[in-house]
Amino acid sequence: MTLKLGPMKKLLNLAVLIALVFLGWYALAPYRTVQNLTHALEAEDVAAVDAYVDFDAVRLSLKNDFMQTQDGAQPPADAFERLSTSLTGTFLSLIASPQSMVFVFKDQPRRDAMGLTSSLATLLGRGRWVNADTFILKNADNTPTMLLNRQNGQWEVTGMRFK
Repeated sequence: MTLKLGPMKKLLNLAVLIALVFLGWYALAPYRTVQNLTHALEAEDVAAVDAYVDFDAVRLSLKNDFMQTQDGAQPPADAFERLSTSLTGTFLSLIASPQSMVFVFKDQPRRDAMGLTSSLATLLGRGRWVNADTFILKNADNTPTMLLNRQNGQWEVTGMRFK
């Protein structure tokens, strides 16, 4: 006994299959970006790291995080404190480069601390969707470490937190 499907049923099944493949591809895209970034860091491939990270956005994120930590502090009392606060903010914005990222994260323990891994199974437990274009990566301690945004159809790291 053979089951015969009509042409409309076959077309519907094909459409459902295509939709499921697309949804799977879309849902896994930020995880694949983190995997590819991890591979690039392991290989110390500066150009590939640059492709997965929006360093202008990361610099701004680091600078904003630093400024927020200063909000509750007393204003710098003297010129030296004002200069050191200004230099620290500038330093944070300057260290975010493909070369410095490769240098810092070429070692496994540092990648682990940020939640970076090439294991999809591990990443599936560490990622959280915020909305259709925003994704947060957490480390093993469940601390948010990276913010990824979809820009022009590609996922990029746009924020990092080193706490």
